[in-house]
Amino acid sequence: MATYKGHSQEVCGLKWSGSGQRLASGGNDTKALAWCPFQSNLLASSGGEEDRKIKFWNTQTGACLNSVDTGSSQVSSQLWSNKERELLSLHGSQLTLWKYPSMVKMAELSGHTSRVLSMT
Repeated sequence: MATYKGHSQEVCGLKWSGSGQRLASGGNDTKALAWCPFQSNLLASSGGEEDRKIKFWNTQTGACLNSVDTGSSQVSSQLWSNKERELLSLHGSQLTLWKYPSMVKMAELSGHTSRVLSMT
């Protein structure tokens, strides 16, 4: 058991890696977290209300590998595909599908009429 005091604001999310050996935490400045299913040391994170970016981290070195401006509102959730090298991001009521690692937009899904609260 351990205590980590690295956040300056409240913790909004916790995600265990696929192996269960690493735990990522997100605060108001990094709300959405998603561990990559095909590269165990790759973590995608997204910032709070003012930050429209998706950042990719090498969790072994702590290096930020890439930072992509989504061009839309706050990224509130992310989900990696288990079959393709793709990442789905949630922006209020809009979902965007990205090809990884190029981060080319594959599709924008906007069929919801109100805010989406969760993705699975």
